[in-house]
Amino acid sequence: MKLAKDRKDLEHDHDQHQKRWKQREREYHRFYSLNEILKVTRKRTKLEEEWRSGSAQIRQDFEFMGDFYERKLAQDGNLEKTLRLEQKKMKAHELENLKQKRMFFQLRKLLGLKLRLGSKDLASKSDQSINVNSITLYT
Repeated sequence: MKLAKDRKDLEHDHDQHQKRWKQREREYHRFYSLNEILKVTRKRTKLEEEWRSGSAQIRQDFEFMGDFYERKLAQDGNLEKTLRLEQKKMKAHELENLKQKRMFFQLRKLLGLKLRLGSKDLASKSDQSINVNSITLYT
């Protein structure tokens, strides 16, 4: 009876310690992430201040970091528009592309059949027959 109670107490203590450990681990990761964000923010702020003072300049095109990000966002927006237009073109020609794909697979099938017919093993086996009529061609 006493052993069962001691076991229950130990299990309870273990669960409490495990909960505290998980909580501290979550806090550690949260603080670590916040610290990394602060480091990056400080680094960007320092770079922005250097740009404003004129002592540092990554590219001559940009006076401020904000200009750099605005240009980057504009480039990304243009890329998105281009990709959407390309997707629209692909959807418009989808039926033609499917027809061409079907024809390509039929060509491969036909070439494979031709290869098998030309092989010596097939010529030596007279009892094996190949159904050529199963291939239908689309034009």
